[in-house]
Amino acid sequence: YFMSHKIRASKIRYLKSIAFSQGYTIQSLADKLGIERSQLSRFFSGGHNPTFDFLLRVCKELNIEIEFKEK
Repeated sequence: YFMSHKIRASKIRYLKSIAFSQGYTIQSLADKLGIERSQLSRFFSGGHNPTFDFLLRVCKELNIEIEFKEK
């Protein structure tokens, strides 16, 4: 199952808004995640297709719970 581009973009915008509302900059969040600023910037701009592990790391740092439902 793959998310449509529009749905994925809306989720990325949501994560970015949460990060900024918590006082993070792209640089400070990248530092906390142990990655390059450019990698996080590409993710937030939609130019990087993240791995599942990367998404989990971002959500964990932002204290966002992910819920999975079986079909």
